[in-house]
Amino acid sequence: MTATLREAGFTLLELLVALALLGLVTAILASDFHFGLRAWEAGTGSLDDSERVQTAQDYLRRQLGQIYPLFVRTAPADGYVAFAGNGDTMAFLAPLPRQMDTGGIRPFRLSAPAGRDLRIGWSDRFFDVGDFPVASLDRETVLLPRTAAVRFAYFGADDERTPPAWRNDWQHRRALPRLIRIDVRFADGDRATWPPLVIATAVNAVDTECVFDPVSRGCVGRPR
Repeated sequence: MTATLREAGFTLLELLVALALLGLVTAILASDFHFGLRAWEAGTGSLDDSERVQTAQDYLRRQLGQIYPLFVRTAPADGYVAFAGNGDTMAFLAPLPRQMDTGGIRPFRLSAPAGRDLRIGWSDRFFDVGDFPVASLDRETVLLPRTAAVRFAYFGADDERTPPAWRNDWQHRRALPRLIRIDVRFADGDRATWPPLVIATAVNAVDTECVFDPVSRGCVGRPR
């Protein structure tokens, strides 16, 4: 009987020690789990910020890279390309994706009113030479939210005799800018970052022989 009680007491002591060790291990694992959860949540948030920036940059590269340099003739030997940009607004012509509508060249406007929320808008109507840049848009959406400041800059030359340079304004010129730079700054505390973005226009040669036909929505005598 005495041996049995001693064995029972020893077993109870072991059980208490095991419970104490189990509690300690559980506390350590719980601490590691909560730390890992916080790290995962922070990592996921950073990934979301990176994704929205990457999506916006990919869209801008694609859309600004296919700007159509339609030449608007104002006189037999004079005119300008249908592109107008300043520090916070850019108006241009580009193809509308066919999955969004019937496709074709449409007027677009990229803007950041008061430097907040980079927006892209476009017109459902085909381009009219007498309506550029368009005063009102049919559709507009926020391309990049929560921006604190957005600035556009343009690289090019006025003519062949002047060296190219970066400018804050590009309007009523005979050619597209060679490069377009978009700088974005986010509010303090926002984890999003904007890598440098410089986009080369796909077509730098101006189609000075194109006379826009509002019926065919293309150059006179040429297929669309």
